Order: sequence, then C-alpha cells, then structure tokens
Amino acid sequence: MASKKDALLVIAGGKPPSKNSAGGGNGGGSSSQSIEQFSNYCVKNGAFHQIVQSRVRPEPDIFPLCNFVCWITRSVVVSDGQYEESFLTLQGTRDDGYPLAPKDVALETFYTHKTCFNTLWSTDICVEPGQAKINNLTTAIHKFTTHKKNGTIMKEYQYAHTGWQLHGGKYRFLSASGALGADSLDKLVVVKLEDSANKYNLPFPPSGDERRVALVHALNRSLDLLTISRSRPQLGALALCAVFRAPIIELYKLDFSLIFLGRWGSGKTELAAAMLAYFGNFDARSIPFNWESTDNSLEKSLFATNSVVAVIDDFIPSISPTEANKLHAKAQRILRGVGNQSGRGRMDQRNMQKRTYFPRGLLVSTNEALPRGASLIGRTLVVELNRGDLDSSMLDNLQEAAREGYPRLLMAAYIQWLAPQMPELKKTIPDKFRLLQNLAVQDRGLMAHPRSAGVYANLMIGLEMFLCFCEDEKLLSGIHIAELQSDIEVYIKQIVKAQADYQETQDEPTRFIEILLSVLSSGHGHINDTFKNSAPLKNPYLFGHRNVGNINTPEFNDDNYRDSFSTQNTPVYKAMGDTLGWINEPKNEIYLDMQATFAAIQRFASQQGDPFLTPLADIVRQLGIRKIAIASEQNAKSGTIRYYVKRNAGGTMRRVVVISGTLIRVVAG
Repeated sequence: MASKKDALLVIAGGKPPSKNSAGGGNGGGSSSQSIEQFSNYCVKNGAFHQIVQSRVRPEPDIFPLCNFVCWITRSVVVSDGQYEESFLTLQGTRDDGYPLAPKDVALETFYTHKTCFNTLWSTDICVEPGQAKINNLTTAIHKFTTHKKNGTIMKEYQYAHTGWQLHGGKYRFLSASGALGADSLDKLVVVKLEDSANKYNLPFPPSGDERRVALVHALNRSLDLLTISRSRPQLGALALCAVFRAPIIELYKLDFSLIFLGRWGSGKTELAAAMLAYFGNFDARSIPFNWESTDNSLEKSLFATNSVVAVIDDFIPSISPTEANKLHAKAQRILRGVGNQSGRGRMDQRNMQKRTYFPRGLLVSTNEALPRGASLIGRTLVVELNRGDLDSSMLDNLQEAAREGYPRLLMAAYIQWLAPQMPELKKTIPDKFRLLQNLAVQDRGLMAHPRSAGVYANLMIGLEMFLCFCEDEKLLSGIHIAELQSDIEVYIKQIVKAQADYQETQDEPTRFIEILLSVLSSGHGHINDTFKNSAPLKNPYLFGHRNVGNINTPEFNDDNYRDSFSTQNTPVYKAMGDTLGWINEPKNEIYLDMQATFAAIQRFASQQGDPFLTPLADIVRQLGIRKIAIASEQNAKSGTIRYYVKRNAGGTMRRVVVISGTLIRVVAG
C-alpha cells in the first residue's frame, strides 16, 4: 500500500523515490552517473557535492552543497598607495547550464567562510542550508579551481590611486591611462579609479624632434591661464603655481587647501576646472567631487587622488540650519585633514583600528561661504572671485585648449622630467622649502597667520620647478623665465597678504566683540553706568538703552524717573535685555559680567545660524592674550595670570573682565 507521502507526490505529478538508490544514508550517491572527483569533493550533475566516507558501508555518501559549479578566474590585489585589499573573481555555471556572470568577492570574506553566495548571483542559485555547507563550498571552489587550473590561479596587481609609484627602482606616475615613466607609458598597468575620478589620465608626450615643437605649442596654449583675469593677474599666477606644485607633493607634503570664494556666476568652478584640465579631460560640468557626498566617501576619494589637483564643488550651507551645521562639520573634518595630514581614527566592531583616510592631493574647494573657525581658515588660502573677474575670451581659449589636450600634454612632459630626478629632489626640496619659508617670515606682511609663510613657500616651489622644467626643455628663454618669476612672486605675495582680512573675520576674540556689539544694538542686552546702575550719559544707544520719552512726558512725571542729574527735558531710557556689564565713564572702562555676556552671545549667534562654540574659559584667555582684556592679576597661590578682577560694578564688588570703553565706541562707529 502506498504511503501518504508517495500519494502526495503522485497527486502533484511527481514520482516516488526509488528504494534501490545507490549510496543510501543521508547523502544518496550514485555510481551510474558521471562524477568528477577532486579531493573530498566532486562535481555531480553539474553541481558541487561533498564526499564523506560512510561508517557502515564501503561506498561513500555524497552530499549536495549547491546547484552550481564555479571557479576562481583570478586573484586581484588592489593598492591605494598605503593599504592593500585582495579580491577573487568567481565565474561558473548552474546545473542546468545557465552561465553565472563573473563576480568579485573580498578574499578575507571568502576564506573566512563569510561569503553569502546569493548576494553574488541572487536567486539564480541555491546553496544548501547550514554553515558547514558554506564552509565546505568555499573549500570545494578553491580545490576545484586548482584541480581545473593545474594548481595555479592567475594573479593580478591593480592600483586604485593616482600619483607616484616606485617600480624596479624607478618612479612612475599613475593615472587612468597607465603608468607614465621617464621614457614610457605602460598601459598594461591597471589603474582603476572610481567613476568620479576616472577622468584623471595623462598622455605619452612625443619624443625626438617632434617633442619640443609639441611642448612649445602646448606651453603657449596653457599659459593663457596667466591671463585668465586681466584685472586680477593674481588669479592666474596662483592657479599656475598650484597646478605644478601638486605633482611634487610626494617630495614635500602640503598642509593647506585653496578656497575659491564667490557667488554663483563668479567663475570659481571654471577656474578650478582650468586647473583640473592639466591632469585629465575635465571641464566645469565634470568636477570629480561635491560637498553633497558623505564624509567617508569624500575622505576615501581624496585619499585616492594623490599628487594631483582635487576639486570639491559647491560648498553652499544654505538649505537649513541643521544641514548647514552638518556641512560646516564636514568641512572641518576634510580641511583639517589636509592641514594636519591625518585622518579620523575609528574602531571597528572587533575593536580594531580602522583605516584612516585624508586628502593627499592639492585640494581646491569652491565656496559660496567660508567654513567656520579661525584655525580652519589658517589652514586654507582664500581667494575671492566676483562676477566679471575672469576674462571670457581667455576662458574660452583655455577650455578649447583643454578639449584638445594641451594642458595634459604639458603636465605629462613635466612629470617625465621629474621622474628620474625624484630621489635627488627628495633630498633638496625640503631645504628649498625652509629657505623660502624663512625669507617669507622676514616679510611681516606675509605673516597673517603662522602658516602663511609656509603657504607662500609651497606655491613658490611649484613655480620654481615649473620654470626649471621650461629651462631644461628649452621652452622659454632665460629673460622670459626671469620676468615670469619676478611677476608671479609679486602676485603670490599679494594673495597671501590678503589672507589677513579673512583671518580677522574668523578670529574668535574679534568675533566675540562684534557679536557683543550686535547684542547691544539689537536690544538683546545692555550695559549700565556703574555709579547710577542706569543708562550711561554718553551714547546710551550703543550700550543697549532705548529712548522712550523724557521727564516732561506725562507718563514719566514721576519721582521714580528723577535723579540728581535730571532736568525737565532729560530723556528717559529703557534698558533692553539682560544686564551684561557696567561702564565706568571717568576711567573709560567696561566691566563685563562674563557669564551673562557669554550666554547672550551664544544665544544671539545660534539665532543667526552661526554658533559661537569657543568655551568661556578659552575666550577669556584669548581676550587676555590679545590685550582686549586690559586688567589682570596674579594668583597668589599658583602664580598664574587671571583676567577676572575685582571691581565695584553697579554698587557691588564683583569679579569681572575689564575691556576698554573706547573699543565699543570705536568698533561700533
């Protein structure tokens, strides 16, 4: 009598299993079918199976692992210049002959048996359940590959970054086109860059008699960059120095970024694209990176673009206060990474140190607003552009030259010239930098920030290397080279000196005083006369008091509004907001209640969408160091200087910070 299970199979249209199947046990092998055995595994009916010796029968049990066969077609090592990752490429067929497309899987994931094969080929395949099955499947794939390939797996080495690479004792420069050396372009070297960066590619310049003719023509077309702005030649000078400084970052690291600041239509993106055109077929519509990308994505992308100009477009913190704060935080992270030459340290789920990434090229950011923080601005060179600054005809010429590849050709020749000199230049460039930096320090106008001298020295090194290249290749005459060096040096000094204005706008003590003035003038706080504890006699409006009438006005015909100074026409002032301090008119001193003042400044700054984040103790110390706090005393026990001093303020002895009354009146005026 048929069992219930057999009856169901018949109803479903199937056939009941044969009771004479070979192999028996849990596996169910078959000796009548074609089996390709390798080690403890086999391919049976077009799928991997495991062979296990039975304890009760002489013939082994054969267990299915999946419904497909696959093998390793290659083992790939990918280097980003600091870290290496290994991948395997798997390819195969299903048991019904359906081809499985090649897929990459991380080597670590594969050999730690963490591969989920369905993530590779989705529902096209089926893997038997259980971790033991997956463990055996990965081993079967490896052994089948070595069995099929006679013990060998093809190995490849790829690069995921631009910049210099030492190979066989010789330097060569990596880009999407291959490895450019002193005398060849090896296109067999695989450089795989992400989609946004795959336009970084350099050609192989001609050799022999054609070389000088081609390079002179490329130089003449490329030097239009110097005249991109006739009204502001500093812009072209800066761009040229920066472009030729980028490839020698390997010789001496950069610690600053460029910020092109301007409104929409000012040409900041076009200027950045003109610089990018020296390293690939870029234009203003193919800027590789954007500030909308995530922090981690930007960090890794900028790490991969080594020794080239890397541009992040559209720093526009205007969507909402929350998004603006996130964007400023992202800028802090990226730009500080350049200045500090370090990335953000993080731990993974195994409590192991994660890889850190930071920008390794010359970073250019196009901005409609400055990122917050005086120290952050100190790590950048800010260049402001206005509409009409760029000459449209020169810009058209540069864009046409870029489409024809002339800037890239010139850069490729420059890199060829650098390649054989790299070992020697590594010894001499640091000394040259220190010499230029010391000369800049002697020019006090260049010292807007302690880093300013270094910025100047870095740009001038780029210029000097470019001019040496032109001289050795006989592209420019000695007189022309001397004129270019003299003119560009003047322009670079002008740009670096102009940084003082941007530093001042972000300087925390200066910003503290400016916000304090805004708090007073907007009626969010006031300063009283220290003797009367009411409106100061001079300029009460500046100190947060508003005229609401005079003593003759009926509603103020009250003894409460009279004092020894009152006359019938004495104005009556109303104090606005909280009391922030007191002014001693005879001494021209203001006594700030720092707790109240600091709270008012923080509230006001947050309402404006630009928080004041410096801690109270730090701002008091900075006010003292900058001599804005004009009174101090020494702690008798520790000997340290403190800027909270005792004063009679509003009829009570208090500890206050003393600033000059002239400061408020002069800055406000």
